Amino acid sequence: MGVPVGRTASGSADPAAAEGPIEGSVAGLAAATATIPHTERFPDCLSYIDEPPYPLVCDTCETRYAATPEGMRRAIACHHSLDAVDRAAIPICSLDLQLTSGERAASPYSDAQLRLLAAVYMAHQQRFDHQLEYDIVWDSMTNLEAYVGIDTDEVQELLDDGLLRVDCRRPHKLYTVTPDGRDAIGVGHREGIAYGDGTGDLSESSLHVAMVAVGARLLAEEFVDPDDQPGTRVERYYGVDDGRLDAAVLDPDDAVVAALEAERINNDRREAIPADFDKMAACDPEAAWWLVKTRGDGHQVLRALNDPPDGESRVSRTYSENMAPREYRLETPGLTAVYTFEYARDTLLDSEQPR
Repeated sequence: MGVPVGRTASGSADPAAAEGPIEGSVAGLAAATATIPHTERFPDCLSYIDEPPYPLVCDTCETRYAATPEGMRRAIACHHSLDAVDRAAIPICSLDLQLTSGERAASPYSDAQLRLLAAVYMAHQQRFDHQLEYDIVWDSMTNLEAYVGIDTDEVQELLDDGLLRVDCRRPHKLYTVTPDGRDAIGVGHREGIAYGDGTGDLSESSLHVAMVAVGARLLAEEFVDPDDQPGTRVERYYGVDDGRLDAAVLDPDDAVVAALEAERINNDRREAIPADFDKMAACDPEAAWWLVKTRGDGHQVLRALNDPPDGESRVSRTYSENMAPREYRLETPGLTAVYTFEYARDTLLDSEQPR
């Protein structure tokens, strides 16, 4: 599978591109972790050498470039412009798939399925170049399916077998790799940014990662970027006395200026939502924003805060379920605004979708 742009070795090489053929087990590993020979999308102005390490080739001058994000940028800019290339046609360049050839052969799943699991996990961990390859805030994971060269039946098998889960289809499709899926690709989920303060939760979904990312960008635009605002930086998953804030704006003295909660409506919502409110209120921020998946989720947040199982009401009123969360008028230490993910991304966020 893949776009028909592979070619046999010829042409001049950029110094950053690897030279010479790769043989044996190393070639098998390169083929398993590379996406270039499998992608169904590729810039029209480029081709690639159809053997590991699959260097990119400028079709105008035949110069080769490494199959990396920087190599892709240089290859396109060689005789063309990034702005003239459809960003969705620029594939992810490689995968961190640490299975041996024997483990891949013994797996009940195809290489394409293993590639997709690795790609979704890396997207969840935000390990792709978000300006060029994949941005979880804007990009559908159907793009990842095209980049790894997998057919719909194989995707469905991963869903049916519980290795992959659909988080949402709007504003774009997001998957999360389940614990069984992580086992299938040999991932220790305490690696990288997968766990702890400044990182995230073991069970965090890709949707939650995307909501936190949108919220952090909004906080930066509102409280850090303007010269007249007190914030100096935004921290994600910021540890406080009562737990962690999904995102926080800090001033020069590390006091919390603004806080964000990306709320997932779970079975424990009646207890969890008031606890999240109290955690933010204890920081006494200027702004306490909540991001939710849907309008209905926004109303569930208000109901849980208005009628908690313990203690006093955190908010004095609720609103009609026909009202959009952005229209709520609440000024409390733990909640000053509620937005849906889609509204926050498409309407509030000043930065445009990356090129």
